Amino acid sequence: KEKLTHGVSVLNRALGWLMKAGMADKDQAAASATAFLKLFGAVTLAYFWSVSAMTAEKKIEKGELCNT
Repeated sequence: KEKLTHGVSVLNRALGWLMKAGMADKDQAAASATAFLKLFGAVTLAYFWSVSAMTAEKKIEKGELCNT
């Protein structure tokens, strides 16, 4: 959870920088867009993996999933 929270924080800071840079220099913001989208994708993927893991953990605890 801490790493995901950190990832969201980094993403938020990157978004703030990208918005500020875009106001000052559109070319610089455009050049950084790919890196931002990769970061966004990584954080989003981490979020969905964590949701999946928590769901599986709850089902295992309830005996709804087998280990075969």
